[in-house]
Amino acid sequence: MKKSSLVLTLALALSTSEALAQIAQTMADGQPWELTDPSGRSAELTLNPDGTGRVRLGFGRADTTWETTKDGMCLTIRPLGETCLELRQMDGGIVGTAQDGGTFIFRH
Repeated sequence: MKKSSLVLTLALALSTSEALAQIAQTMADGQPWELTDPSGRSAELTLNPDGTGRVRLGFGRADTTWETTKDGMCLTIRPLGETCLELRQMDGGIVGTAQDGGTFIFRH
């Protein structure tokens, strides 16, 4: 591979990673997002800019923390554990794909 092609490939990879991390930052607006998990259950997810948040499912609530990754974000929902998602923009929201292939849909 030519040096110029390698530099261009690296620049594109970095800009893609930054764009994916930016999607996570966009979600951290302190406002509730409607979340649909891979089994079709709906919940409300609120992420704060400081890396904290809350999930509401029916009458239950759980605290969460989150952090950006090169592909999107990792959410830790207590007591369920951590789920890392590759994030992509879609019409009307954001789709997150977990490592096991499960798809999460986020809409404002």
